[in-house]
This record gives sequence, C-alpha cells and structure tokens, in this order.
Amino acid sequence: MRVHPSNIGGGGSKWKFSALAALLLFLLVVTIAKGPSQQVTATQNVPKQEKMVEVVVAKDHFQAGEPFEGTKVALERRPASSLPPDVVTSLDMVEGKVAAGPIPADYPLVKAFIAEPIPIVPSSKSKETALVDIDPVESLLREIRSDHVIVPIKFEEKPPPRGSRIAIAIKRGANQALVLSSAWIESVDGKTAMVLVPASKSMFFGNALLLGSPIYYAINQDGPSPYEEGEITTIEGVRRALEIDKEEARLQKWKAESKDETEKVFVGYASVKDSKIKYGIDTEGRIFEVDSFGKPVSGPLSSVLSR
Repeated sequence: MRVHPSNIGGGGSKWKFSALAALLLFLLVVTIAKGPSQQVTATQNVPKQEKMVEVVVAKDHFQAGEPFEGTKVALERRPASSLPPDVVTSLDMVEGKVAAGPIPADYPLVKAFIAEPIPIVPSSKSKETALVDIDPVESLLREIRSDHVIVPIKFEEKPPPRGSRIAIAIKRGANQALVLSSAWIESVDGKTAMVLVPASKSMFFGNALLLGSPIYYAINQDGPSPYEEGEITTIEGVRRALEIDKEEARLQKWKAESKDETEKVFVGYASVKDSKIKYGIDTEGRIFEVDSFGKPVSGPLSSVLSR
C-alpha cells in the first residue's frame, strides 16, 4: 500500500512542533531552577569616606594657667582635614600640664596650648602667699606691712627702687630735721614713692611733712639704721631743727615794725629749688619773703635786684 507523502509530511510537522515546544519548556524550567549562570550586582557612585583621627578636645573654656584635668578634656574623633598639624592625640600629653592661654570650648588642643605649671602652692596658702614664695622682695615687704602704713611722698629726686630702705628728713631752707630713721619703698612712680612708715609714727610723720620738703638717705636693708640717734620724734623738735619758731618770731617783729610793707604790691615772684619759701620783688627791686597768697611775711632781705 502506498502512502501519499503529504500525509506523512503533515503529521510529522505536527509532531516536530510538539517536540520542540516540549524541549523549550524543559529548558526554561531547568534555567529557572538553576538560576542565571552569572550574578549581576547593581552599583552606585558613593563618596569616599574621610579619614577620622582621635584627638584631645577642650570640653569647656580654659583660662590661662588652668590645669587640664577632669572631664574638661576628652578624646574625640575629628576629620583629619580639619585638624592643625600639631594637634594633641593623647591625654598623656596634657597630664600635669596647664593651659598656656585662653582656649575656647570644643576646640582641639595643639601643642602650643600646653605649658608647665607654676610651682604648686598648698591650698591653705593665699594668692598673696604664692607670690611671696616666688618674689623675695615681696616676701620682705609682706613682713614689714604688718606694722607699717603706706604714705605717698613726692621727693625732689627719683627715689630708689621697690624694696629699698631709706631714712627721711624734712628740709626747709638751709635747715634739715631727720624724722624717720627707717622706712621702706613699696613702689615708685617717677619722683613719687609709696613709702612704708611705722604705724606708730605715721601721724607724727604726716604733720612733719607739712613743715618742709622731704628728702631721703639710702641705707642698708640689714642691721640698725645709722640715723637712729639723730631721729627727731616730736613736732616741737622738728620746728626747732628747722628754726620755724625763730622764723615766725622774726615775722612778727617785722610786721610790727613795718605795717606798711604788708600791703605792698610785687612786680614778680620767685622760689628756690628744694625749698618751700617764696619771694616777691617790689617796684624798687627789693626782695621779700611771701606766703602762699603772695603777701609779704618778712623783708626786705639783704639781697636787692639792681635795676
């Protein structure tokens, strides 16, 4: 029996198609089960993370000389690009040290901020005592202040430096009166000195200053004053040494004898260095001693100005 080719071809095509479909379905199932042959990972551009450095940071404000201690300093991580080159990276570097100057809070410490502490003073001592331990002159003056008072004095010449020991005299004209055999210079500003005067003699000394101009004599710091024997301790004694009583007696006598001279008009006035005495010159060239108001108190003196 002969079979027509078309019958065989038609039926075969249907079979081939079914077999191909089954093969594709099988491969699909196997692929899904096994997964893809290569793993694909999604990526995105992420900025590179900056390097962080652990440094010592001031957690609170520091004053100059304040020690680095307690919770006022701590380690923190900071971006390397924001740090100075000499930044402190260890707490050991600040242990036992103090701030060299003011430091703001939240600021990383640098080596320039670190200083050695001043000599430690026990807490029972005051700031004044701490200064004494460092300055020998302050130590000396501190002992003297306990029974002395400060009196400002303006001298004709610049006084010696702080801590010097002096004797003080009062000068009036050609006369002098030694009123303090020992005093101490507390401070100096130009020709004015703050002088430590014994408290027991301060009132007398203040009254003596009104009688003339103060002058000083430098003496050694140690031992008794060489001027002790010549010291005058009363205002009456100072007046006698300066011959003030004689001067006033002459004035009274002159006023009694020359009443018309008290009303004189002067064309000029003059004074002598290192003396509180003032002089007036009348229209005839005669010289008179005058008071602070320009009124004559004695004269005419022997010296007369030539015209």
